[in-house]
Amino acid sequence: MRLPSELITIISRGILRQLTERRIISSENLKETQLKLEKIFKLDLEKDNYFTEKAKSILDSKFTEIKSQGDVDFRALLSKVKKELASKEKYVLWSGETKFPEDKIWQLSRDFAEFFKSDDQIEYFVKPDQLVKEIVFAFKNEANKDKKREDMALKKVLSIKRNIKEGTSEFETLKDVFYREFLTKEA
Repeated sequence: MRLPSELITIISRGILRQLTERRIISSENLKETQLKLEKIFKLDLEKDNYFTEKAKSILDSKFTEIKSQGDVDFRALLSKVKKELASKEKYVLWSGETKFPEDKIWQLSRDFAEFFKSDDQIEYFVKPDQLVKEIVFAFKNEANKDKKREDMALKKVLSIKRNIKEGTSEFETLKDVFYREFLTKEA
């Protein structure tokens, strides 16, 4: 899963802002704390990529054996192997119907909470289990804001006078360009 770095910045900053405004946590250095949240986010994405590469490597090593079994959906097989590898390490993959699956939000929120508990520059003012719930709440708010940015990009493409058909590569490219413009403005 690839997320734009601007989105990681926006979400990390938004979570931190919500938690400090609601007096759930305080930090001696908000910018440094935000950068650490971004790093946790990016390391998690790298771990997801690691499982993808490891699954590809396993499938490549058994390519002739797999091919001899006939018509095989390699994407489905890759996904299955990746899920098995991740589950052995109790890792939640970045996969699902949405950009931010519920399980992934909870896992990252637990990671953020562990960071908050261990960092000497951060104080939290709720019980540890409540801290995770507060982070999840803030994360979901930020995910909803991102959905609104995607909707705005879609509306902008649909408002172009030259009727571009939905689903075409031109439509998707323009939508992505507009979405990234919104991200850049906000980051």
